Amino acid sequence: MDTPLISFIIPFYGEASRDLLRACLQSVRSQPAMRGEDYEIILATDGSHGLGGARNCGLRQAKGVYVAFVDADDFLFPASLYIPDFLRGEAAPDIYTFGFKKVKAGCTLAPLPSRAQVGCAVYDSGAQYMLEHNINGSVCHHFFHRGFLLAHHLSFAEDCYHEDEDFTARAYALAGKIAVTSRVMYAYRQTPGSISRSRLPGRCLRRADDFHAAILRLRSFRFQSDGLEPVQCQALERRLCFLTIDYFRQILRDRLCPAEICRRAHRLRQEGFLPLPPAPYGSKYAMARVVLNLLTWRL
Repeated sequence: MDTPLISFIIPFYGEASRDLLRACLQSVRSQPAMRGEDYEIILATDGSHGLGGARNCGLRQAKGVYVAFVDADDFLFPASLYIPDFLRGEAAPDIYTFGFKKVKAGCTLAPLPSRAQVGCAVYDSGAQYMLEHNINGSVCHHFFHRGFLLAHHLSFAEDCYHEDEDFTARAYALAGKIAVTSRVMYAYRQTPGSISRSRLPGRCLRRADDFHAAILRLRSFRFQSDGLEPVQCQALERRLCFLTIDYFRQILRDRLCPAEICRRAHRLRQEGFLPLPPAPYGSKYAMARVVLNLLTWRL
C-alpha cells in the first residue's frame, strides 16, 4: 500500500463494547469518500497509560499523511466524510477541522438530514484562528497532519483524563495553515457510565484534578516554549481563560461539595487564573467572567 491519506486511530480496551467498536469500524469503512488505499485503521491500546497512552501508541504506528482520532464508542455519520482536494496536495493544511453532533446512546448509524455541500474556510495561522474563535478541545473532530505533529513533537499526556485539552490548544498555537468546515461528520455518543459522564465521587475528583493539570500543562507550554510569537502567546492566554471557565463548569456539573469547590477556587486564585481578566473575547466570555469572578469572590 502507498502512503494512506488518513490513519484512523481508535483506542480500544478489553472491557469496551465490541458491538460499538464494530459499528465504529463500519462507519469508517463505508464512507464513499474513502478508497481502499486512502486510509488505514489502527486499533490502539496501552492499558497501563490510559487513553493518552493508547493515542500515542497509535501515533507511533501511523503511516498516513493525516491522523484522525475516533473513540471506539463513537462513529462517523454515513456518507458524511468530506475530503477537499487540497488535503492531498503539497500545501495541505496542518489541521483540518469539521463539525460534530452529540447523539443518544442507542442511536444507530442514521445519516444526517441531507443538505447542500458545505465548503471550507482556510486560515493562514492556527494561532490567529484560536485567538478569534472558541475552539473545542476534543481531538476527535480534527485531522492532524502527521508531519506537523512529528515536527513539533506533539503527543498526549498519559495516565490522565482531559489529555486532549492541552494537546489541541498546543496544536492550534503551532499550526500554520488550517482548514475549517461546518460540515458535521463525527457522532459523539453519550454513553451512560462513560468516563466523561460517570458521577461516582472518586471519578469526579479525578476528572477535576486532571482538568486542572491540563490547564497547568498548557500554561507551562505558554511560558516555557522558546520562540513563540505574540499572536501565539495571546491565543494561548485566551484559551487558558476559557479552560478556566470550563474547569469551573465541570466541578459544578459534577456537584462537588461546597468545601471542595471553595478549595479549588482558592487554588485558582493563588495560581493567577482568577479573577478572569477583562478581554475582548465576546459577549459569552464577558458574561461568564462577571458570573465566575463574582461567584468565586463570594466563596
